[in-house]
Amino acid sequence: MSRKHYYTQLSNSHPEMIEVKLKLTPDELITLRKLTDSRASDTFAQIIRNLINQKAGKSTVKVIKG
Repeated sequence: MSRKHYYTQLSNSHPEMIEVKLKLTPDELITLRKLTDSRASDTFAQIIRNLINQKAGKSTVKVIKG
């Protein structure tokens, strides 16, 4: 089972960058690439940015602390 770290806003502080550590199986990474229509040369960070941009415009982003 992969271990995920989620960082949420707990105060009025707005950090410029938020670090998220995530381990994915090859199948999970393939699914993310398909969902975001990413190229094989895209970095993992770019794939996640694409996913956030894609989803942020459609619905409220929910953060689950785990």
